[in-house]
Amino acid sequence: MAVYQDIAKSYRSILTPGWEQALLRDEGHALPGTIGRRRPAWGAGGRGEEEDDEHEPLIEGANKVSPAAGLEGLYDSYENGDETDGYGGYGGDAHGIGGGEGKSTFGQSVFNSSNVLMGIGLLSLPFALKLSGWVLGIGQLLLYSASTNYTARILARCLDYDPKMATYADVGEAAFGIRGRIFISVLFILELLTACISLVILVADSLVALFPWMVLEWVKVCTFMMVFPLTLGKGLGWLAGGSVVGVLAILNLMVIIVVDGFWKGDAPGSLWEPAETTMWPRKWMDVPLTFGLIMAGFSGHSVFPSIYRDMAEPEGYPAMVSVSYAITSFFYVGIAARLGYLMFGQGTVQEITVNIASILTYPTIINKITIWLMIVNPITKYPLNAAAINLNFEVLILPRLAEEGWPMWTISFAQFLIRLTVSLVVLFVSIVYPGFHNVLAILGSFFSFTVCVVFPLSCYLVLYRETIQPLERIFVWTLIVIGSVLGLVGTVWAFLPGIGQD
Repeated sequence: MAVYQDIAKSYRSILTPGWEQALLRDEGHALPGTIGRRRPAWGAGGRGEEEDDEHEPLIEGANKVSPAAGLEGLYDSYENGDETDGYGGYGGDAHGIGGGEGKSTFGQSVFNSSNVLMGIGLLSLPFALKLSGWVLGIGQLLLYSASTNYTARILARCLDYDPKMATYADVGEAAFGIRGRIFISVLFILELLTACISLVILVADSLVALFPWMVLEWVKVCTFMMVFPLTLGKGLGWLAGGSVVGVLAILNLMVIIVVDGFWKGDAPGSLWEPAETTMWPRKWMDVPLTFGLIMAGFSGHSVFPSIYRDMAEPEGYPAMVSVSYAITSFFYVGIAARLGYLMFGQGTVQEITVNIASILTYPTIINKITIWLMIVNPITKYPLNAAAINLNFEVLILPRLAEEGWPMWTISFAQFLIRLTVSLVVLFVSIVYPGFHNVLAILGSFFSFTVCVVFPLSCYLVLYRETIQPLERIFVWTLIVIGSVLGLVGTVWAFLPGIGQD
């Protein structure tokens, strides 16, 4: 939800005064609609007073045009937090994360944080261990868990710089001006687009695992036909039930891995007779691909600011983060990665659910329920993710049509075409770039390292440059360099042909 609120608050400004002058004042170029109504006047040394921008709107008289006013309800639904975050950085879902009213207990915050972290990223953890071996695989899991735990705390310190800040985009603007807000908003949009692609691929792969006679490309077309109509509604609150499906799907998968492992007596797919595994990588060229595959499981930083602001006792935030990461790491290391890799070894494929579906001697009914939950879960998440992408284009086009006096039906048709085009792009990329592990590696390498390591630490260095001790500064810069290198190399490797294939 926090991602949608960041984007919606920024985009609503296209119908309100001041964004154009704020952009000129910052001497930069940006996508229209990414500038907030109020710009904090932080100087080089710290906080300042807020400045109200009172200038002419970009679209003259836009607020007086009836069709444009009719569009505001769409943006209101996101800005007011009516939606549930269906993605949470390719993790799970955030339930009840409010707009900073400070009502969540410690336990609720732990649940929200753990739920945000654990999601579709865990499906490829056994595959990542197959590529990297036990030493590098478990080592990366522990390293990324510790580093993102630290940066989650750093993000809270950045929010403490000014109590008025409540979102990730606010931190970006405080540190780097309007360019920081633009950067993180655009990054979230690209992240969500990539997430939509991974969801379509996951649905198609799961269906083919259940029905091997299906043609993968046509299954993706059918998936598009299922998910696209869900993006056409004016509100998406009715899809909040998908959050419950997401929780059930992940917990059920964890249980099934254990049950199936002890159900079967011989390899493959058995914990009684583990499959062949390796301590070190069989092919070292595959290792950089695992940077993103493993990092994708620790990406919850886009939602952490909302969780922090909504805690009834925010002083407990560091302990809450530690407990959440302990729970997540236990499931990742103890169950998803370790048991999944032990069960299938060198036969582990990019999604552990495909391995599970291939063993016919497993309990048939409960395994099919598991696969179907992993199919329904992405279907409910897709429209939530696509909504923010659609908003990006709708806010640039629809108000202009309204200002020019186009009939409301043509504006509605234009909105339909925008949403159709976005989903068609997702379908096209999912067909020409079909590897779930490759798309997930991009999400983890480029987006997770940027959002969860590089950017929050960079903001911290800027906001607290006067008080950071030399040793801490060296440590922070070391993490930034390591995160940047791993993110860059992992992103490049995700596009290389033949990587991760036997």
